[in-house]
Amino acid sequence: MATKRSDTNSTKLEKVKFILPLHSALQQSSQSFEITTIATPELKPLKGDATNTESDDRKAFTAKPRHDSTALRVHFKSQMLELRTMPYEYLESTLYGVSSTHVRALYGKPLDLDVVKHMHHIYELKQREVQLSVELRNQLNQDLEEVLNANASALEEYRAVSTLLLIASALLVKWNMVNYDEYSYRLNGHVIQVHPLNLFTMNSSLLTMETLWYCQLVESPPLCRFVDVSTMQYAIVLRVEVARTLKYLLTMNNGDFWATPSIQGYMAALSPSLQYQYHMQADFEQSKPEYQGLRQPEGLAARCHKSPSQAKCLVLKKTLRDLEAAYRAFEKSLLNCFMRKLLHLDLEPV
Repeated sequence: MATKRSDTNSTKLEKVKFILPLHSALQQSSQSFEITTIATPELKPLKGDATNTESDDRKAFTAKPRHDSTALRVHFKSQMLELRTMPYEYLESTLYGVSSTHVRALYGKPLDLDVVKHMHHIYELKQREVQLSVELRNQLNQDLEEVLNANASALEEYRAVSTLLLIASALLVKWNMVNYDEYSYRLNGHVIQVHPLNLFTMNSSLLTMETLWYCQLVESPPLCRFVDVSTMQYAIVLRVEVARTLKYLLTMNNGDFWATPSIQGYMAALSPSLQYQYHMQADFEQSKPEYQGLRQPEGLAARCHKSPSQAKCLVLKKTLRDLEAAYRAFEKSLLNCFMRKLLHLDLEPV
């Protein structure tokens, strides 16, 4: 592997499609990454450390970490805090909105996770399109046009998957179903030396589209060349759990979406903080709509007299627990493969 990153402004179209080094290089140059991540000194040699080699094929990964473990930890904690403090009213309104879009714009068809494979790298690069050369920008737009020609609703589907994954992440945190220390494997250690990984993006939430994108690509080059059988099996399980969770989330609301396409106005009037925090405009004239509550049932009364809404939340809780376990197993195994292959570490499979 080369010791210097190639100039992204001269990269051709074929390097945009499913080429991890280009994707990570462009993300590394993003404005948000530069602002958030603090400068890091070079690693000091450690006795017996696998990074003490002078071989050419390892210098690109050992000369200087791409990320700083302290900055990653601070970033991850701040994102977890943001998820924990999301008002239930906001999550309920967002879930209703994506369910409404699924019925009215996508005609209720199941969300195809292949849209993540085709759209994620394009979507991420479009977020910093101004940093790309005119040539690469034109090629990127052509790529997007080809995807939309094959699937006109690809962008809406991608946003729906992303929104539902955010809701699932927030509920896992708010319902105290995850332990912060369980995700320390993606915050420090040897993993911060693997340059193709964008750990900043992977730590921008609990469950991220970045990891789901890798999950969709494990059977395609270049990932298939160094991931092990266990990782591919974990990927299959994760795809099943994601599809099951998305399907269940979309069926939790069963109101008349054509008559009431959105409940933002009602929820903003119910919770004034939404007007300032999420810029939702209140509608004080809207009558109470039928929507799915997301507060976790608590107490003896909730166990003895379950409402249909509470029963759905209990099923969702079990579904989210299975999803989180599958997600963490795959992500940990994937990072382990990166370290074994790119850092030449003698690590046991997860």
